[in-house]
Amino acid sequence: MASPGTSITDDRLAVLLEEIFLRLPTAADLVRASAACVPFRQVATGGSFLRRFRRSHPPPFVGFMDWHSFSRALPPHTSAPAASAIVRAADFTFSFLPSPTPYSLLPDPGLWSVRSILNGRILLDRGPKSEQGLVVFPLLVVCDPLHRHYRLIPPIPKDLTASVKDPLELIYKRSCEVILVPPGKEVDEQKEDYETSFRVIWMSQCKTNVVAFVYSSNTGNWQSIASKGWSDLLPGVPAVQLNSALFCQSHYAHGCLYWPMKGRECGLKDYPREVMLVLDTMTMEFTVADYPPGRWRNRQIGVVEAGDARLGLLTLSKGQVHFHVRGKAGETSNDWHLEKTIPLGEGDHAIVRATQRYLLLRRSDLRMDFRTFQLERLFEKSECFSLDVKTFQLERVCEKSDVSCGPIYTNFPPSLSSRTV
Repeated sequence: MASPGTSITDDRLAVLLEEIFLRLPTAADLVRASAACVPFRQVATGGSFLRRFRRSHPPPFVGFMDWHSFSRALPPHTSAPAASAIVRAADFTFSFLPSPTPYSLLPDPGLWSVRSILNGRILLDRGPKSEQGLVVFPLLVVCDPLHRHYRLIPPIPKDLTASVKDPLELIYKRSCEVILVPPGKEVDEQKEDYETSFRVIWMSQCKTNVVAFVYSSNTGNWQSIASKGWSDLLPGVPAVQLNSALFCQSHYAHGCLYWPMKGRECGLKDYPREVMLVLDTMTMEFTVADYPPGRWRNRQIGVVEAGDARLGLLTLSKGQVHFHVRGKAGETSNDWHLEKTIPLGEGDHAIVRATQRYLLLRRSDLRMDFRTFQLERLFEKSECFSLDVKTFQLERVCEKSDVSCGPIYTNFPPSLSSRTV
């Protein structure tokens, strides 16, 4: 602390304030601090400081997309005030996109469809070109609904698309998945343009191999990712030729994409290992990763980022979420460890989505059908909950009148949110 009669320069004061503000527990606390006076606001809204703050404070769970609207976190959810502010400021109808503006989570050649969300950006597609009725090469756009900015993604060049042979239907008559991921090694994380940089990965499961392409917002170009044959990824299974989908939804954590592989349903029931397909988005290499010991083929899972750069795996079983972590802090072991079990209470629960820090769950009431003596789900009474894997706080998000729950949207309050596209 400065002694009496000693002045602190403006630059020194700004540095001290930054260090103090970085220690605030939440973004909401920073918003309140920034309202105290002009010098506080100048520091709290500075670009370099906000980049540091966002790296140490993951954005809060705000809500999720559904078939026809945005579902925000409602009180008493911790993020309800931020969610309310973002809904007032943002345009989740995407009216600023090139027509047609209506959207859906289901494929429709005339509508924009929400596919992926990351760091306040939303990836949508529409107007697909198709082969045998399957969505193969859709039109793509990445947008920022808070600042109403967007970028149309150029089509994948024909010399790349020619390498896609025998794509399989993954889900909803689609043979490809498109995913938003952060920029690669070519962009310095400390630079200002890092926040507006992104990549899009297009991926298709084919009968004999997995094919993927990547688009960089910095270069404006598509590049191919080295294809990997199923016989190489699944050694010991001779001449693998798949006729059914192994996966349909990716999970992103620590720079890698994970796809749970459902081997029993796809003719791989005799394969000795239960695995996930992994794409390292830094090296652009495909591998497979093991689950924790046990039976996993019929379980719902979510892949998340655990503390100390470890990988977390959540699974749902008998009204409980089991949290496994690969490796322990300070160890080099890649073994899985059961770290925590979270009880969910009554009702029928399902894991809907996962993002780096959060899990989205849906709970439905059950009733007995006395004609068949079987339990039925009452989706018209379903509720959605978020689970923070850092604090293990389970909070009710909202009530749903249908089963549509799409990607999770996280972002800071509008006053701390910078343009992402």
